[in-house]
Amino acid sequence: MKVFAVYGFKGSGKTTVVSKVIRELGKRGYRVCAFKNTHISGFSIDERNKDTWVFSRHGAVAVGIRADSETSFIFKKKFSLNEIISFLDCDYLVLEGFRDEIVPKILCAKDVEELTKSFHELVFAVSGVVSNTIENYKGVPVINALKETDRLVDLIEKKVFPKIPELNCGKCGFGNCRNFAVAVLKGETPFKKCVASSSNVRIKINGRDIPLSPFPERVVRNVILGVVSSLKGYRERGKVEIKLEN
Repeated sequence: MKVFAVYGFKGSGKTTVVSKVIRELGKRGYRVCAFKNTHISGFSIDERNKDTWVFSRHGAVAVGIRADSETSFIFKKKFSLNEIISFLDCDYLVLEGFRDEIVPKILCAKDVEELTKSFHELVFAVSGVVSNTIENYKGVPVINALKETDRLVDLIEKKVFPKIPELNCGKCGFGNCRNFAVAVLKGETPFKKCVASSSNVRIKINGRDIPLSPFPERVVRNVILGVVSSLKGYRERGKVEIKLEN
């Protein structure tokens, strides 16, 4: 799953850009998920005095409702981006907001003043209202999502990569995950250099991802597959999950 964010000031055109991008990615055959971040204090999509609201008021940590056209879950906690991603299955995840996450970004702005306030090195494209007045900002293309949706999505296909685990293990040679992400965006290194992301084996200890270099990954993989391959229900191309509690 490739992940990118569209962020900027209110009224800059973020929702329009996200909507146009989702539609075009869908036309190209991709399965798309979208997630919005809000800074509204006390915000909740749950409706006061409705059944789900009553359930949570009595102690349920998660509530849900199923209807003919959708199924909704509400968890009474703030999830990290990695936790959100674990629930999703798609080709592209489009984030609205999430300006502090280490993912490629499209910055939306009304004018150059807003660009100056919010621009940083993880931005690979600029869009929004400001695209009516300029075509380039600090070497980054400024694209009008209404008129050039194809061009913007072409750039997304070229630039965007999966979410980096942010273990800051340093095995990529760039010191930390942010520096590595910037280097990938600039074309200075391939995404596969991220050892933690390219690994097919993930180990968590007390909820924390543990990075594996190629040799221990092969050892763990071979030992586990050697055991489970003899079990009923094992499929060669399936996904194996093991949870161990001490």
